Amino acid sequence: MISKPRIYIGLVVLFGAVFLGTYIFVDRAAILNQLGLLIFLCVLGSIGLIFNVYGLTEHSHFNISFLAYSFALFHLGVGEAGLVVLVSHLVEWPFGKYKFQVQAFNIGQYVLSLQASAVVLALFGQRLPLVEPISLRLTLAITLSLIVFVFTNHVLVGTVIRLTSGESFKESGILSGFPLMLDFTFLTLGLIAVMLWFVNPLLSFLALVPVYLMYSTLRVPALERASEVDQKTGLFNAAFFASAMQAEISRAKRFHHPISIVMADMDLLRNINNSYGHLAGDQVLIEVSGILKKNFREYDVVARFGGEEFSIMMPETDAAAAHERIENVRKQIEEHEIVLKNYPEPIHVSLSFGVASKHGDELVAMDIIHHADIALYLAKLSGRNRTILHGSEEYDSLVKEFALSDSFPKPASIEERIGKPIADRGTKARHRN
Repeated sequence: MISKPRIYIGLVVLFGAVFLGTYIFVDRAAILNQLGLLIFLCVLGSIGLIFNVYGLTEHSHFNISFLAYSFALFHLGVGEAGLVVLVSHLVEWPFGKYKFQVQAFNIGQYVLSLQASAVVLALFGQRLPLVEPISLRLTLAITLSLIVFVFTNHVLVGTVIRLTSGESFKESGILSGFPLMLDFTFLTLGLIAVMLWFVNPLLSFLALVPVYLMYSTLRVPALERASEVDQKTGLFNAAFFASAMQAEISRAKRFHHPISIVMADMDLLRNINNSYGHLAGDQVLIEVSGILKKNFREYDVVARFGGEEFSIMMPETDAAAAHERIENVRKQIEEHEIVLKNYPEPIHVSLSFGVASKHGDELVAMDIIHHADIALYLAKLSGRNRTILHGSEEYDSLVKEFALSDSFPKPASIEERIGKPIADRGTKARHRN
């Protein structure tokens, strides 16, 4: 049975190909007449994609190529703009290392966005390309067409994210105000370039002047995000987790509010790597990370602490609430089917969790992590795929059973934990399997 994401992607690619093919066939003579300008726009669009700037969320990016698409749309027409989209994405493909279906979807959704924009202009009686002075009525039509382009583009992308990862539009940030406005701005720059072309074609290059400044400015949040995020899973990294935890624990102590910390470790990931290969192990980490991300609030911090170990910070959450939520997540992961390429049968994985909450204003970050660490260790020792809450009756019973007080390492500082995660410490041989 074909999955919903594949059906959706197939439909977007199909309709995009039909529209683009029809326009190119009908406008083939005009395309040949404007070949030099089209080549320049394709080069500009390719450069914009290759030097794409990613935003503050996993799925947001700032597409400078919108300037080339907009100029081609309003100055040459839908078919020519679609051709610029097609060529620029084909040129960018080897650099981005996207799968074929991903790049095909990108091309299809941009062509559909161009078509939606042209439909809005047609409703106002305006044909493309623009050949007349801009009136007030035409200004309104163009503005609406740009809004429709941006909205269609983001909805199409947000839908495929929803179908493939389960993230809502809010969770993915695909309809956030800043990315929408920025895309609209780049499209507007393309339109301004068309207006300048009517005066003198050489003046159109002035529209490129603010692009460099915008690109340089936008790289700052992108670099900040890159320094905070684990590139493989999209979760926060250990350094960001440590910084956020120190600040949040200080706030919790100041206002006497609860806070819970969770340490988690993948069970038997080594066996998956040995049986299916390290690429399969990476896929497992990515899918489990996706489940973790979608189950926590916006102000919770979910991080990959190192190797197959994860850490979670839940502000304003006491021990009982934290344990209940983690148990729910553990069951979801246990029941989740992971389909590996070239293997007919799905596999299942599990995580062990250790939960600790702040007790008393004197508690510091290294203490609460150590408490969660011990609880995780006990979850591993007592059979894996369990959630153990520090200080619970179950925890106390296991401490006595395994005589843990004499064998478990003393608390390390948070800085030491970042530099040398638990998966690499001396306790690894006792429970990291």
